[in-house]
Amino acid sequence: MKLHFAIRPEIGQILAVVLFLVCGLFSKSTTPTLGLVAGLVVLSGRAKLSAKGLLPLILWLALMPLSSLWSIVPASSLLRAGQFIGVVALWGLVRRMPDGLSAQDKDKLLDMLFWGWVMAMAALSPPAILQAVMSDDRRWPGFLVSHFLSKNGAVILTVTAFPLMLWLSGQARGRLKAAALLLVLLAAVLAAHSSSALVGLTAGGAVWLLCRRWPRLTGWTLSLVLPALVLLMPWLVAHHDAEAIARAIPHFSITFFHRLMIWDFVSQRIFEHPWLGWGFDAARAIPGGGDHFKASFAVPWSSAPFHEEGQYLPLHPHNAALQVWLELGALGAVATAGLLWLMVKRTVLNQADGTQGAMAGLITAAACVSFVAFGAAQAWWLSLLVLGWLGIRLCATETAPASEHPARTP
Repeated sequence: MKLHFAIRPEIGQILAVVLFLVCGLFSKSTTPTLGLVAGLVVLSGRAKLSAKGLLPLILWLALMPLSSLWSIVPASSLLRAGQFIGVVALWGLVRRMPDGLSAQDKDKLLDMLFWGWVMAMAALSPPAILQAVMSDDRRWPGFLVSHFLSKNGAVILTVTAFPLMLWLSGQARGRLKAAALLLVLLAAVLAAHSSSALVGLTAGGAVWLLCRRWPRLTGWTLSLVLPALVLLMPWLVAHHDAEAIARAIPHFSITFFHRLMIWDFVSQRIFEHPWLGWGFDAARAIPGGGDHFKASFAVPWSSAPFHEEGQYLPLHPHNAALQVWLELGALGAVATAGLLWLMVKRTVLNQADGTQGAMAGLITAAACVSFVAFGAAQAWWLSLLVLGWLGIRLCATETAPASEHPARTP
């Protein structure tokens, strides 16, 4: 099966740049981007919808609208469930697309994505440099925060870097190219002060490297640790003293202090409805979630008092595992843990097509980000993960390689 481009490759590269720029500046555009990809797949006749092997996913998805029967916000539960299932349906349309493409066609698509990523990064960085020249404040972190990349943009570039680094590493001098991309990305993430992107990048990269050295051990460890974290999360974050932690850790993040306050509040609400939860997308309507706290206390590492105030639960818990427990209870947590185990088994342990390490890294990065930021059902975040997954699948080889990254010509 051949991929016939309706546009010239140069125009395709421009389109890729535009898409990356739009996604980098407006994170919500990842869902329309995924919809565009799915639409092109349907028009090309490559959409192959099949429920084979998807029964666990279907049952897990069914729990979301079903929760409207006991939800405190039934209409919201149904609406958000529809959005979530819609993103999964888009994944269903594109998931078989890479299978029928030739290696040459895959390289063309990945080449477009690579130059789009590079040029988007280049286009987003000059404002920071200009600000550096014009600003009277010479403290780099201060003005880079708001002028280099948005924090969501840093996360988007981090997720999409995994398939690109895998693709580059299969070329001549591939490790050097992949390392250069990684260094550029690391600089961007640090400049954006995106702690979630930084944690995801470092943890995902570490797991990727471990999977290259010990693939089976790393895969099995990942398949056990992630479900365990989902199941144990309410107990891992409960009954902590946020003030004591802030006093003990120099320059403790105000944002993370707020996270600790949110997680403590959520863990208490979880145990009020432990079995079925409060209903899908009910986090924003939890009683007491809109109440405000105000913390101000002296810390030994600063002459100024540590001060933070905010809502106990603004929109969502900023922790996907806690959100599953809060909204779907123990039933949802067990189902999610089981689905994670099955996903790691199928995409890492049972794969021999050269994508295992990158997929393990992407799953780890996604989990780390999901445990500290974003809502579990945000469509733009789910769409971004689908796009990252699709990019890695484009790097798959037809037969099991001798090494994880088969050689390719540039």
